[in-house]
Amino acid sequence: MKLIDVAVAYIAAAELEGQELPYGLAAALCVLKKELQEAAMFYLREEAKLMARYGAQDEKGGIQGANGRFVLKDPAMLKEYEKERTELAQTPAPVRVECRRVAPPERIRPGHLLALEPFLQFEEGNG
Repeated sequence: MKLIDVAVAYIAAAELEGQELPYGLAAALCVLKKELQEAAMFYLREEAKLMARYGAQDEKGGIQGANGRFVLKDPAMLKEYEKERTELAQTPAPVRVECRRVAPPERIRPGHLLALEPFLQFEEGNG
């Protein structure tokens, strides 16, 4: 399991929190989110440090960007940034999470399904 997988699953679980879900799925998501939180937060903090190091700043001192992308302060640094970000993303995550069988939600985005797939096995009748 890589840090990027943990971070993406954590974000998917957090986004599903706003939905009303069957009890078993809601409980599994709460437990999963707690199990992944430390590693996911580590990844997100380190990613923010990379963005701060390589990103151009706006007039308020924040990172310039739009649509989930940021502007490099020096385009020649792209390969170096990508190398460091890939190394971070591919770092083995220090988590051991057993896959839980749960009832599927009535609706789910494909991205959430893919992100949660390593941790939750959706099966009818497991509410």
